[in-house]
Amino acid sequence: MTLPARWSLGVAALALLATAALVFVGASVSDAAHARREAGTFLARPSPPAPVRTAGAASALPADAEVPGVTRGRRHSSMEALLRPLLVEPPLRAGVFGLDMASGAFFDLSGGQSFSAASLIKIPVAAALLAAVDAGAVSLDESLQMDASDIGGGSGSLQYFPVGSRFTVKRLAELMIRRSDNTATNMLIERLGGNGALNASFAGWGLSCTQLRTPLPDMAGTNTTSPRDLVTVLQRVIGDRWLRPASRELLLSWMRRSHVRSLLPAGVGKGSRVANKTGDIPGALGDAGLVEAPGGRCYLLAVQVERPRNSHRANELIRGVSRQVYQSLTGLRAPQVTARRPSRARASSRRASALAPRRARAS
Repeated sequence: MTLPARWSLGVAALALLATAALVFVGASVSDAAHARREAGTFLARPSPPAPVRTAGAASALPADAEVPGVTRGRRHSSMEALLRPLLVEPPLRAGVFGLDMASGAFFDLSGGQSFSAASLIKIPVAAALLAAVDAGAVSLDESLQMDASDIGGGSGSLQYFPVGSRFTVKRLAELMIRRSDNTATNMLIERLGGNGALNASFAGWGLSCTQLRTPLPDMAGTNTTSPRDLVTVLQRVIGDRWLRPASRELLLSWMRRSHVRSLLPAGVGKGSRVANKTGDIPGALGDAGLVEAPGGRCYLLAVQVERPRNSHRANELIRGVSRQVYQSLTGLRAPQVTARRPSRARASSRRASALAPRRARAS
């Protein structure tokens, strides 16, 4: 082989070696970068996006035009005659509506009049939420983030959590009913599409007085409902089997453990079970729920009272109505209850316990 040929062969060999070296180095760098990306993905995997709060949930709510038959049965005139003297209590304005679940008999004393709802508005909101859950539009396991705009004063402990805290829909609903948490309620209303979407659903259920206008706590009382509307919702949930059994029992379990037991529950006898939800602002007081008496007698009752600022006579009126209805429908005796206002020490202790971290577990 001549010298020039040997020289050309040597150059070609060197070129091949250089190419191999570059390929090796490139592969090593690529592998290292890939490994770093894999490690980063493992150590800092992004959280799944939060559900977007849109009106889509509300569009899945039942909205038929058929009004439930709370006035389908006979009118219980004798009950109305017994209750009427209890409601003549100037300067209070009261409304009562009740339904005997067995006979279908109803009694109505200004029950169709509109009253400030206060926290009683949470009953139809809870029914709408669970209907959306049954329709697959909302999941109880969804995690919602608390924004600054959600925070409502008054009842509830979520207001003391930092903005950005997250809670499941189920936990929020439980706090809304059991602890009357206003922040939880505002979050759920937004998740269901807001006031407009819910008001449209309420109208579709035949609730002529139930309107959401203001975020909770609504101390001015602009959100409204009526005793008849409240019994209508409860009758659909319980009597008409409108919700699936699991959702119905979930709502009743929360209402049976509501933290205010000094109104309707105070007027029933031993062995009774009451699932109730109250509403309390300075100008209005109310309670609505299901009473299950010994022997299987069940009835729905809602009482709302417009009052001078924080007048305790409204509390006494509601307890008196509850006691009279219980004794008349069941034939059983209910104890005469005189409720005591909590002392300052007890009230301070309750406020302190409400701030404890265990009060509302973040999801």
